[in-house]
Amino acid sequence: MFGIGDVVVYGSQGVCKITAIDEKKFNREIKKYFVLKPVYDDRNTIFVPLDNPLLYSRLYSVLTEAEMTVLIDNIPNEELLWFENELERKAQYKKVMSEGNRNNVSRIIKTLRQHRSKQQQAGKKLHSSDEYVLKEAEKLLFDEIAFIFNLEPQNVVPFIEEKIGAVS
Repeated sequence: MFGIGDVVVYGSQGVCKITAIDEKKFNREIKKYFVLKPVYDDRNTIFVPLDNPLLYSRLYSVLTEAEMTVLIDNIPNEELLWFENELERKAQYKKVMSEGNRNNVSRIIKTLRQHRSKQQQAGKKLHSSDEYVLKEAEKLLFDEIAFIFNLEPQNVVPFIEEKIGAVS
């Protein structure tokens, strides 16, 4: 179980600090909640009920520097995660994003960045739903990379490019 002061990744919110365990009363029932503050967005506060297995399961420990280094180093070797059918792609990407598997999130980023590049070369744009998923995936993974390596979020892409050559 996590505790006050722990830094976690929560769903698509990214890196958050557990600032408190609070009790709130809803429908005559008192429940305990983790109070999370996103590290890179101090305007938001997130409440995660401790007795809700689905929401609690979206809390993940931040990777170690060594684990993230391996993930970054493997980006060039990652297979693309593309689904031709747009509805299937949206569903699969949503599932991947909720599971917290950073390798698969990096595969989404690599896939959509490559697809966007191909679309641009053809004078087209990335589909809006793909653009949305790409932004969410980058926020999720890049915030964690920034936190782990003590970087400003805007310096993550150059950091990755330096480590592996280029992010397609």
